[in-house]
Amino acid sequence: MRYLQIVIALMLAALSAPAAMTQADLPVYQPAHCMIDVPDAYADIVSCGWLGTDLRQSEPGAGKVVLPVVMMSSRAANPPADPIIFLDGGPGSDATRMFDYFLSSDLRDTRDIILLGQRGTEWAQPSLNCPEYEYDLVDPLSACRLRLVNDGVDLGAFNSAESAADVADLIEALGLDAVNLYGSSYGTRPALTVLRD
Repeated sequence: MRYLQIVIALMLAALSAPAAMTQADLPVYQPAHCMIDVPDAYADIVSCGWLGTDLRQSEPGAGKVVLPVVMMSSRAANPPADPIIFLDGGPGSDATRMFDYFLSSDLRDTRDIILLGQRGTEWAQPSLNCPEYEYDLVDPLSACRLRLVNDGVDLGAFNSAESAADVADLIEALGLDAVNLYGSSYGTRPALTVLRD
C-alpha cells in the first residue's frame, strides 16, 4: 500500500509541474499552484512555483530539471530586498517540507524566505525517490538505481556543484541582487559551493 501511495504522489507532482518550459527559456521561474498544503489563512503571504534549469550547467541543452520553490513574505512592513534562501539537508531532503517551521520562524520578522527543493527530491523532476526501498524489495537500492538509469536519468548530474548552480539560477530567474543563504546539514555544502563558484 505504501508503494502505491508513493507512486501516486510522484504522479501528482509530475502533473502539477509546468510542462511548457523549454530548454531555450532556462533558467526560468514559473509561478504555480502550491505543491504543498498552505492553510487558507496564509494564502496571501505564500506563493509557489517551479524553477526550470539545465540538468548540467556545463552542457546547456543536455536536459533540464524542474525544482519546487515556496516563498513566504516577511512580517515586516518594508523588508530588505535580500531574502533568505533555505537549503535543506540530506542530501535528498526537500526544503519545502520545512514550510511550517519557517512560517512561524522569527526569521520572517525581518526578511522574506524562499525554500528551494533540491534536484532529485520529492517534488523535483526528475525525482530520485525510491519507492522500491519503501516497498522493501530484496535489493531495493540496486533496483531503484536500475529503474532510474533505464528511465534515462543522468545520475551524474545530481551533486553539490549542480545544486549550487540551481541556487544561482534561482537568484537570476527571480531578479534578485543579493540573498542570504541558510543551509542546514548537507545544505551547507551547496551554500558554500555557491560562494566558491
